[in-house]
Amino acid sequence: MAGHLANLIISSGHEGGFTELDNTDDAVDALHAELMAAVTNESWPHGIPTAINIALLARFYERLEFITTGTLPTRS
Repeated sequence: MAGHLANLIISSGHEGGFTELDNTDDAVDALHAELMAAVTNESWPHGIPTAINIALLARFYERLEFITTGTLPTRS
């Protein structure tokens, strides 16, 4: 996967691609931290199994989105 990612950045001809990727990775990590804070908060009303499923689904979606499209997810 790392090789595929490097090829995408190099073939795009986009200077600063690695910096952009690093910034995007930081943004995705921040979103994941926000999600984890929400599902581990004492006021989370949906229970532990739901929190676990949401956290796992979020990580799966992040990887699936990149693998299938070559595009990192963005916050809407």
